[in-house]
Amino acid sequence: MKLFSQFTHLVNEATGSRPLRWFINEKIRRYGTVTHFKIDNKTRTIEAEVMLKGELEPITITLAGYALERTHAGHALRFAEIKVSRIWMEALARDFLQKPLPLPAEAAKWLALVL
Repeated sequence: MKLFSQFTHLVNEATGSRPLRWFINEKIRRYGTVTHFKIDNKTRTIEAEVMLKGELEPITITLAGYALERTHAGHALRFAEIKVSRIWMEALARDFLQKPLPLPAEAAKWLALVL
């Protein structure tokens, strides 16, 4: 059983966490860097640690209850719960991420494999 667990962890790293972390880092380069990124398919949770420029400590982001949904316009990613280690950032994240996040068709195809 431990071998299977290690195998699924390696597959997750190769197909999910690392490429997605790289993609996010490309998008947020001006603001900071994702230093830790984990997708847990069992609990449907995404955890990230981000070191923002000008901050002394990294912030922690937890997105729980994620779901890839089909919409009239294509696909969207929805999060049931959003937690950020800075109160004001959590409020901002909820304003933008509490509603479905529209996805380009190619991103939806890739995320369907990872999530």
